[in-house]
Amino acid sequence: MESILSYSYFFEVVFKLGLILGVYLILWRFVLPFVKNQRWHDRIKFYLPVLRNTLLVLLVIEMVVVLGERSPFLVVSVLAITIATLWGYVTNALLGIFFKLQRGDLKGQGIRFDDYAGKVIEMKNTKMEVETEKGEILQVPYSKIVNNVEIRPSAAKHLKSCTVVIEVKEKAFKMLQKEVLNVVGNLPYVVDSVLPKIEVVDQSKEFYSCKVVVYTNDDKFVPLIKAKLLKLSRG
Repeated sequence: MESILSYSYFFEVVFKLGLILGVYLILWRFVLPFVKNQRWHDRIKFYLPVLRNTLLVLLVIEMVVVLGERSPFLVVSVLAITIATLWGYVTNALLGIFFKLQRGDLKGQGIRFDDYAGKVIEMKNTKMEVETEKGEILQVPYSKIVNNVEIRPSAAKHLKSCTVVIEVKEKAFKMLQKEVLNVVGNLPYVVDSVLPKIEVVDQSKEFYSCKVVVYTNDDKFVPLIKAKLLKLSRG
């Protein structure tokens, strides 16, 4: 009876593991590409691996608890050997999950730790890839920075700006900010976490000449954004 239960639980673990990885693969390969809103696309791309890793950790914890009830000595022995062998990797993987949940996506952000300062290039499972101000690429484990890092917001630095000059009548100028937000708010490829900038560059009796700056993640969207904003000209 014990053997049947063991085999049954083994297949249950395999099923759960396959389910986690299968759903993750489907979402990553077939659902994520169809998310057109850039903000949601970036969020899902960042948090999906975090969710996968969290579920895998919970699955391992469940296995340890169940197997520990049947053979405590074996589980303790295996855990001791595993921890001794993979302590650095396991520690950084767990710290990576907590760090991402706490700090969010820092890609493109400026950070400072120890005597180094630079920009986050990639947030991996166990480490961050950081480009220093001198151009060096560092692989920094989470254990080194989790309690020793200063975040320097620089969200606009890795974005592409779309700049267009439009002319509007004085009456329309008072509503320009709202009109710009209405236009770009319906465009999924516009980064809505950074507000558009509007600056008056020239003014006559009838018209205001305004420079409008909007941010996107890819240069290919700049002509599309310009075409939309130019429709507000002479409004």
